[in-house]
Amino acid sequence: MVSLTSSTSTFLIPTSTSWLTLALFRFRCSHRLYVFPLRLLPISAPSTSSSPFAVLHLPQILIGERAHLIEFPSLLLPPGSTSGSIVSISVHRNVAAEQTHARAFSSLQSQILQTYGTESPQAPVLSLRNTTQTSVTLEWGKLELANAKLRGVEIYRNGTRLAAIPNPGHNTSTKLSSLSMDTDYTFQLVMKTTAGTYPSNVIRVRTHTINDTSGISVCFGTVQDPHHLHQAKIALDQMGAKYSDKIQIDTTHFVCTTPAGPVNGSGPSVEYQKALQLTLPVVEPGWVLACLHEKK
Repeated sequence: MVSLTSSTSTFLIPTSTSWLTLALFRFRCSHRLYVFPLRLLPISAPSTSSSPFAVLHLPQILIGERAHLIEFPSLLLPPGSTSGSIVSISVHRNVAAEQTHARAFSSLQSQILQTYGTESPQAPVLSLRNTTQTSVTLEWGKLELANAKLRGVEIYRNGTRLAAIPNPGHNTSTKLSSLSMDTDYTFQLVMKTTAGTYPSNVIRVRTHTINDTSGISVCFGTVQDPHHLHQAKIALDQMGAKYSDKIQIDTTHFVCTTPAGPVNGSGPSVEYQKALQLTLPVVEPGWVLACLHEKK
């Protein structure tokens, strides 16, 4: 760092090896670019160099004793300087300022490292939630992005991109349908961020055969006969299937004997309406018993 001093102002010379091959050094004052002879700069600290210049033309043209013409800000000239005045320009290296700037730059680098460089996004962990004859339900935990921004999440089937996950910042599961029965598949989740791409583990799945009913996942609506409801739950347990009173992402069927809610006169239940929106098959408890007996 070299300081150029005239009157009371100091200018910083950026350290750039490419500038050392030039005959002029450039600096700014009041948003204007000026040039200065590089030969007048000190070679090493704490040397100082000084040369007289004649004011050729105000506001900013000086001429040296070796006919070096330079631009110089007139606001730095001593008071009373006019065309023809002789001024001396002194240049010295400011080592203390160099060290201050070096410490500030090092501190800034440390802050950047602590903020952005100590943590990185983590690859999502994909797991299997449910499998049926023709569908697979996959899930994963909350995405760990560190300081990066999420660009998107995509699902791959057998190594080929299948689709983008909608609302990837909140969705943590997906159901893939229209699969072939009794077929092997591989699935992988790929998270794309501003810090890079992070693929998940690979899940290997084989869809169920026609006789495997363990993938059935039932949501029970209003079943008017408690005995029928109880028998349907026993049948699901024997098949290794699942049931709930709320529709979930892997729900395959909605079981009820009436669309009404548990309160008389309340109209169709919320879960029944969801089932219709999701085009889930609406069946009666007898269907569950038939699945157990026929094994399909």
